[in-house]
Formats: sequence, C-alpha cells, structure tokens
Amino acid sequence: MRWGAALSQTDKKGEADKGLPVKATAKGTTVTYEYKDGSTTKVKGTHPNRDNNPGNLVNGKVAKEHGAIGTDGKFAIFPSAQHGWEALADLLDNKYANSSLNGTIDSYAPPSENNTAQYKADLSRLTGVSGDTVLSTLDKGQKATLANTIGRIEGWKGVPYVPPE
Repeated sequence: MRWGAALSQTDKKGEADKGLPVKATAKGTTVTYEYKDGSTTKVKGTHPNRDNNPGNLVNGKVAKEHGAIGTDGKFAIFPSAQHGWEALADLLDNKYANSSLNGTIDSYAPPSENNTAQYKADLSRLTGVSGDTVLSTLDKGQKATLANTIGRIEGWKGVPYVPPE
C-alpha cells in the first residue's frame, strides 16, 4: 500500500474491517465517523488528524472531488488520510501549479487566518525551496516534501504523504 497505513478502521473489539466511513459529523473537538453498517467511531485530536485532512483544506470543490464526507467548521472531513493527501496534492498540482510558493501561501493561508509571513518562512526553510519558486517546477520529491511540510505546519501528526509511483 503506497500510503504506509491501513485506510479503513476496525472497531475496538478487533472485528473485521468495516471499510471506509460514509459520513462524518463534528461536534467540538470530536468527529464521529459513520460506516455503511451503521456503526460509528469517534476521533479526537487536531483538526487535521480528526478530519483525515493533513492540509486542513476547506470543504470546497477539491475536497468534494476527493470524497469529503462531512465538515468540521469550514474544514473538510475525509474518509481516510489518503483521501486528504490526494486532495492536497491535487490542489498544489492544479490550482497552484503556476503560482510561486509565496503566492500559493498568500491564498492558501491568508493573513486574516494565519501568520502568513511565518508560514512562508517556515516552508522555505523546511523545504529548501525559495519563495519565488513556481510549484510546477518542483520535482516529485520536492512536491512530497512540500505537502508533508504543509501538513506539519497545519498540525498533522499522522502518516506522511508518499506520492504515487
């Protein structure tokens, strides 16, 4: 498996795999995932972790295209971390492909919600990519480092992004 972790969950008794959740609801710092069979699992933690959303993406077009199953405030909840990583990679590869790293962060993490200057500085320092670098010029390894660094800054503590072969 390319993502390095199981994509679906089992219940606390270790029963058979239930598959991916089909619906999710958030209340406070808890997300309740509901499965096809009607069973549920509650998850607490940082926004990115409880939402399977390493990039803390809002529940917009890209999130919906990648299978978002609920919202936690304005943030998308994905059925698995793989879905969340794929949404972030798609956003970086498509919406921001022709933007510089700094231009991307101006839009992705606006000053009205983030310390955008610090975000840019941290990304450049941790990825080794200058702020004026256009995202489409990054190689596969640099893109993976960028995605993982965004996840780290957003508070993701789960499995890292590994690009598909």
